[in-house]
Amino acid sequence: MSNLEASFSILGQKGVMPYILKGTVFTLIIALIAVVLGIVIGSVLALCRNYCTSKTRKYLVLSPPYT
Repeated sequence: MSNLEASFSILGQKGVMPYILKGTVFTLIIALIAVVLGIVIGSVLALCRNYCTSKTRKYLVLSPPYT
């Protein structure tokens, strides 16, 4: 048996594929949450950078990381 066949033979065992699929789904969920949070936080920072005036200086503190 070659090394490649030996590596993939573990996938035939009972319970391995559901375990791998659960891990894949969990990873995709975390990635989706990260993308959504990045878009939301980036949008808020961009809006603060563009529309905060000197009268609303408390929100202008949020925008330097974006600049």
